[in-house]
Amino acid sequence: MIRSVRQFKLQFVSVLLLAMLSVVIYSGLEGIWRGIECEFDSFANETDLADEWVSAVYFTSDDVAAIKQMNGVSGVSQRLRITVSSPSDDSSDTYLCLDTVGDESISSMKLVSGKKYDKTLTDSVWLDRDYVEENGISAGQMIDISYNGNTVRTTVAGVVMSAEKAHYIGTTDNYIPEHNKYGYGFMSDDMREKLGVQISCNLLEIKSSDSDVKTNINELLGERFIAYYDRDTLFDVSFVSGQA
Repeated sequence: MIRSVRQFKLQFVSVLLLAMLSVVIYSGLEGIWRGIECEFDSFANETDLADEWVSAVYFTSDDVAAIKQMNGVSGVSQRLRITVSSPSDDSSDTYLCLDTVGDESISSMKLVSGKKYDKTLTDSVWLDRDYVEENGISAGQMIDISYNGNTVRTTVAGVVMSAEKAHYIGTTDNYIPEHNKYGYGFMSDDMREKLGVQISCNLLEIKSSDSDVKTNINELLGERFIAYYDRDTLFDVSFVSGQA
């Protein structure tokens, strides 16, 4: 063996270096994924991330009551989710996915700067950290947002982060986020009427454990049903949690 090593010492050293490099790379990647897992789990627990999401054309109070009675459901937050446009400095439009918030304890947001979320404030939005950084926006600044031809001047009351949007891409055409063009946020309750939105709820965020929601939701909502997701199928969440 010693004679063979001496005879092929260059090849031996090359293989040894490659093996060492592979171990270093694997260890580094494993450390990164483990770090992502720990950080995301901590953030999800801190903000009480929902377990299931159901979107529909609209929900009635009877729909919500029926879902609350399903096995395994412990809490439901009613939200209105819309996508609005907002002009950027270069005159092109950016797009914001904005929610009203029902139960603030489910999928809550983490405040980065500015005012804490308050649904009773008027003409106010809370935008995600990456979007405001890319577009040079800060807490307290005023921006225009438009929805179906209605334009509203609103105040960026705060900058936030949400575990629910851990890998928000804004459009299915992308795989990597474009924070300069797509962002998310939350809005005060009065914005719904000012933007001319006719419905009050089109999204339910559900806290649950082994619930019957997925099995029963299509039958309950009928033609109004749009989509069902859990933590394994909601891309904004699963892309990050699935890295571990």
